[in-house]
Amino acid sequence: MNALFRLVCTGLIWGQTRFLPSAADTLRGVAPTYLPSYQPWYDPLDTLPYFVSRLGYFKPYLAWVEGLPHYEEPWAILPASQAAYLTEKPPLIWTAAPYTRVRFDQSSRRTQLLSVLHGQKLRSWGGFSLAYQRRTREGEYVGQLTDHWGAALRAFVRKGRWSWESALTWNQLQDQINGGVVYDTAEGPWTAFGKASQPVLLKQTRWRRWKRSLSTTLAFSFTAQAYLYLSAELLQDHFHPEGADTPPFSPLLADTLPVSWHVTSSLRTLGGGVVHPKGQVALRLFQTTGEADRLLNPWQLQGLEGEAAWQTKHLSVEGTYRRYLHSGAPPPSGSVRGVGQYGPFSVGVRYQSRNLPWLAYQYRGASFPQPNENILEAWGEVALPVQDSLQPPLRVRAWTAKYRAPWRWAGTFYRGPAQQSYGLTLRGGWSFYKGGVVLGLTAQHLVGETRWTSCLPALYGWVQPFFRWKLPGRPPLYELGVRLKGFSPFRPLRYDPLAGLFYPESGLPAQPAFVQADPYLVIQIRRLLIYLRVEQATEGLLSPGYYLTAWYPMPGRAFAFGVQWDLYN
Repeated sequence: MNALFRLVCTGLIWGQTRFLPSAADTLRGVAPTYLPSYQPWYDPLDTLPYFVSRLGYFKPYLAWVEGLPHYEEPWAILPASQAAYLTEKPPLIWTAAPYTRVRFDQSSRRTQLLSVLHGQKLRSWGGFSLAYQRRTREGEYVGQLTDHWGAALRAFVRKGRWSWESALTWNQLQDQINGGVVYDTAEGPWTAFGKASQPVLLKQTRWRRWKRSLSTTLAFSFTAQAYLYLSAELLQDHFHPEGADTPPFSPLLADTLPVSWHVTSSLRTLGGGVVHPKGQVALRLFQTTGEADRLLNPWQLQGLEGEAAWQTKHLSVEGTYRRYLHSGAPPPSGSVRGVGQYGPFSVGVRYQSRNLPWLAYQYRGASFPQPNENILEAWGEVALPVQDSLQPPLRVRAWTAKYRAPWRWAGTFYRGPAQQSYGLTLRGGWSFYKGGVVLGLTAQHLVGETRWTSCLPALYGWVQPFFRWKLPGRPPLYELGVRLKGFSPFRPLRYDPLAGLFYPESGLPAQPAFVQADPYLVIQIRRLLIYLRVEQATEGLLSPGYYLTAWYPMPGRAFAFGVQWDLYN
């Protein structure tokens, strides 16, 4: 998605940015311009081809890419991620005429989403980009309020062989976490879909998060495609769960966990690197500091991290390394990845050893050092050609992964058993004549019996057929389609609202197989896109409801509409 967006925008509005140290990236969740099939979905998690443990729209989640848990940061505090909802630094827009993209979504349950992206050159040698987004949602159930906002500013200058850029981002997220619905044990959990009348575990508990960063980069270009750069960044992250009706303890962490606690961490980096068409090398010094109220021991750790990459026409190799320069710190983290490609075919292998997120194991009483997670992956992929240049190619990917995570017992960590998984993932689209289909499907099989084996569905994904047409002599382009989304039976994870951790629990009933249909209509008038959709149109027809995390019912039927307007003069 990001690569396609860069390609489209480069051809439409962006100028040459080869002297700048970072390519034109895009905000998470922004769909490619003039690609209607991806426009109706305002939650970026709705377009992922793999399973995600979720609490609902815009809430913390844990993504399972090819059967493996993916965290938000290499040094994350929480395994539960909010990365898809954070505003990042906006793309570099190298154009003299101002460019502005405005998107607005409105849905039931008082859901609103407003995002604005603006960029332009002020002079022939410099310019700026701005991004802003606001997301609010009341939710169907008590205690589901969402209020997110974020802003980012990016300025850049290019003079001869020198270039400079600096970026500032600011995010404030507030999420009510209701702990799930409370159901009648005699009737079972499948009757707990009474919306606003359904009792919930918590009513006033909420997560507050502030995340902000400031970065700057100075680059010197040797040739049109090779340059040397120096960079520095300061990042601060603050979590604060609070609530008057919160239970006095967490089911996962220490019994002394207070009702309201906080954790504040910061990361400072300073380094540089060299970029060449055949490869790149980077090296950075970093310092991470943090403290938490009666939960984590305060820490101040220095370290060294680096990355290197090399590529030819048919082969690319890259690696990363991260080490804390402290005797009591976790073991070093590192990864190696190699990919061979010939035409539409590619094969690859990756090995990674990474630290667990801090809050997963570094509270008081834990032993040091703890073993890392170890991941070994291999895959083969084929990309089928497409007729529509704006449509992402249909990719078929066969993969296998071996995953080993540490187990904790009586304050000590041990190496857990290895877990092997196999799978097949299809993602992309195929268009023909006036119709087409966009899809994201994953079929997977986990070998062995562990608490996690039954927590991922064997089949998950969506298929979205559509039909496009124009009226004679009329400029609008119409697209009518429906997204069919579902999964096979699985046993959902639980979520600890105080610790912010997803975890398996023995004895939970399995979630039956489920299929939903979301019809939509998109109207494109030049640079204006108007889209209408019905969410969960089949709610209650095949089953009363479903869960992706126990016991957080997914949202019900709702009507939604939105517009996206690209202003470029």
